[in-house]
Amino acid sequence: ARPERAYGEAVDAHTRAVRLAEPAVAAKRLVVRRAAKHTMIKAHLGVAEDIAWGDWQRKETIVPQWLDKAERLAGEWSKQGELPQDARLTIFRRAAGCFVGLQGAGNPAAWAERLQAFAAGPIADPQADPTLRRHRQWECGLGLYDCLQAFHARGDVADALRCGESAVELLAAGREGRDPLPTDAYMFGRLYFRIGSIYAVKRQDHTKAVEWFDRAAPLLER
Repeated sequence: ARPERAYGEAVDAHTRAVRLAEPAVAAKRLVVRRAAKHTMIKAHLGVAEDIAWGDWQRKETIVPQWLDKAERLAGEWSKQGELPQDARLTIFRRAAGCFVGLQGAGNPAAWAERLQAFAAGPIADPQADPTLRRHRQWECGLGLYDCLQAFHARGDVADALRCGESAVELLAAGREGRDPLPTDAYMFGRLYFRIGSIYAVKRQDHTKAVEWFDRAAPLLER
């Protein structure tokens, strides 16, 4: 995260984390196993992000391999009761961010589907704790916003709009009762502007575009 990005050093650090945590996954003490498993997941996601945003060859092939491994491990450990269900939601959201880094080189469709399914499943459960439900809505919304950006970079207009409008709904629901951050207005402004720009440039629907620009402008000016 330093100003001069050093993605090669980051990959080295994350892969060392994988090697160090892997033996502890089978530790006898539950607290040690859980810590190791959380570290393994975060390190796999870290490698995927380092490669997605860095200058690497064949990254559109390598990044999904690390993401798939993280999801497989999280699914296996969640079934064992040693990771929460939301560990997979974290993977879905960060995977979508990786495809923004790939700048159109990869297809985020599978991760968009997973986020949509999570939104239609655990989030829609009327028995879910309201605070947890809003957290999940927020996280799904952030992931679908990234999918919007990734699809837009690929020129997939219909998928970009579908994800963007779902993101707006989920983020609006997830922000209820949440202490706003100073960056929230900027994020919503960028989201609305991105949707408006797709309507203007790709769909030539300027009436619809202006509706989104009118929503974006005061937030960006703030």
